[in-house]
Amino acid sequence: MPTALARSTYQDLLNDISRLYETARRSQVRFAWETGKRIVQVEQKGDIRAAYGSQLLEKLSEDLTTKYGSGFSHSNLKRMRRYYMQNRIGSRVTQLPWSQQLALLSVKDERSRSRLEKLIAKDGLTTD
Repeated sequence: MPTALARSTYQDLLNDISRLYETARRSQVRFAWETGKRIVQVEQKGDIRAAYGSQLLEKLSEDLTTKYGSGFSHSNLKRMRRYYMQNRIGSRVTQLPWSQQLALLSVKDERSRSRLEKLIAKDGLTTD
């Protein structure tokens, strides 16, 4: 840390950046949840039949990747849809970062997943 920078100024900067980072992490999870929700809503309205479901995700993946770059692979869109399906009540969606939410997707039992989520949040566990 530069000696001319007061400790309190540095601490304020550190706290501000930390808040920005945490807000961005919550926004990323919220984005995934909202994306999954919209995919499910279109699929369940009957606009597409089950046989065409994968074509929807493939086309969506192609168009979003062209428009925004990486992050919209077919498998990632499927994860977002599954994440929404497992968390229909939006209250839990911002407690953990997306990387930890992805790790929890593989836990099929809702009680086990909920216990793990609480443990991760309480003890600050990482995906490593």
